Amino acid sequence: MAAVLLCGCAGERLREREKHYLPTQAAGFYLGNLLSGPMETSLYMTLSSATRKKVPFPAFVSSLSAFHSPGMEGSRGGRVTIVDRLDISDERSIVYALFQWPQPREGFFLGRVDCRLEGDRWKIELPASGGALRPVDVIFEGDELDEEAFAGVGKIVAAERAAVMKDLERKKMGDELRAAFDAREETLSDLIILGKGCYNGGRYRKAMTAFGKVLKLDPENDLAREYMDKCMEALRKD
Repeated sequence: MAAVLLCGCAGERLREREKHYLPTQAAGFYLGNLLSGPMETSLYMTLSSATRKKVPFPAFVSSLSAFHSPGMEGSRGGRVTIVDRLDISDERSIVYALFQWPQPREGFFLGRVDCRLEGDRWKIELPASGGALRPVDVIFEGDELDEEAFAGVGKIVAAERAAVMKDLERKKMGDELRAAFDAREETLSDLIILGKGCYNGGRYRKAMTAFGKVLKLDPENDLAREYMDKCMEALRKD
């Protein structure tokens, strides 16, 4: 009986470890091979069956040209760093990765890979619009990232994660709730634009009023908190 219990616990630990690690492993394999030369067939087979239905093999190969075009000969020496992962469910995960392009176009950009568990393997899902990767943002032009730039990467990923979760929340709503949700998001967007405009124009108290309204609607809004701190700092200096 003791042996059975031990095996059961070991099996649970193994499954938990695989659930935690494999989405990142699948994304790392996919991303690394985007930059490592012609492995189109192997790479195509890492895609989910749903993606392969909507993206035929010739279209996928064509999408890889952005990573191996004449203007980016050096891209095959580029580096990929996994920076974060968002687990949506036991069967879906989003992996965020930082790409470094070498010469002739030095710089960094942030991309995301959607992973879905298909049977016992994690597969890659591509955007409906096509393309081998979902770009998130250009981070930096140059050959290295300093601490401030790394902090910026963290903020961008946090904002993108929040946007993904809001979109999932919205999709679960009925039509009436969805309309109210969209109206709230539009109001938040308008207030943030107003607050940024006031801050950039030196009208810090009006900016604080706008961002205060944002925080009433969305108490966890990091951007509003950041600008409130900036406004208070600016007022202290005046």
